[in-house]
Amino acid sequence: MEEAHLFLHEGGDSPAHRAISRIAKEGRKYGIGLCVISQRPTEVDSSVLSQCGTMLALRLSNTADRSKVEAAMPDDLGSISSMLPSLRTGEGLVIGEAMPIPSRIQFFKSGERPRGDDPDMPEAWRHRRPDSALYNEALKYWRRKSVKNSGEE
Repeated sequence: MEEAHLFLHEGGDSPAHRAISRIAKEGRKYGIGLCVISQRPTEVDSSVLSQCGTMLALRLSNTADRSKVEAAMPDDLGSISSMLPSLRTGEGLVIGEAMPIPSRIQFFKSGERPRGDDPDMPEAWRHRRPDSALYNEALKYWRRKSVKNSGEE
């Protein structure tokens, strides 16, 4: 979720905020993950940040932003967060489940610019849709899994 501070504002109560917060808090038990991206961590809901299993933090020089990110980090990391204001362009700290040892890493620009165009909708609608029975089967499977994971049977 790019520009997460717009949807997950601290203290927000919009339908989008409630839905996304629920995904962040309960999604893992259903195998659903959420990627929260913001250049303004002070504006992102603290309870959502605290649910992040892995955090990639690039240079943060603003004290309030650093404090918010530090609050979401595990307590046993010592002073690794003190590096945040001194990171170079393209450097970041990776902390959490995806990185067994908290690390300072360098991100490199892609050789090709990603293509982010909108699909040509008239062309997309001309393609045949999959058999609707497949949707029904997927829904049944998903509901069966949801009931099993929630402890109800």
